[in-house]
Amino acid sequence: VDGMFWIPLSGEVNGGEFQCFLLRMEPGATSRPHEHTGHEEFLMLEGSLIDDDGFEFMAGDYVHFQPGSQHSSTTPNGCKMLVILRNGNNRALTEDEIKA
Repeated sequence: VDGMFWIPLSGEVNGGEFQCFLLRMEPGATSRPHEHTGHEEFLMLEGSLIDDDGFEFMAGDYVHFQPGSQHSSTTPNGCKMLVILRNGNNRALTEDEIKA
């Protein structure tokens, strides 16, 4: 995704699926609409992130998305976060799923 940069910190841990990375989003970057197939948690380190429902996550916020949740996010001024994915990755939504 344009304006999004990942730095992997770890991979599988204790035989289970676990990924941890730093994510930097440049000002104006927007994630593609996606579904969480597993748990996603992140700690906002710097800046802010606005979810497609209008909720704004700020530096210091700890966020947890459940499997099956769908969304996209944007950052007007850029942000950095520590992201942890457990038991699955994100799945891009199709045009039909976005409109539904």
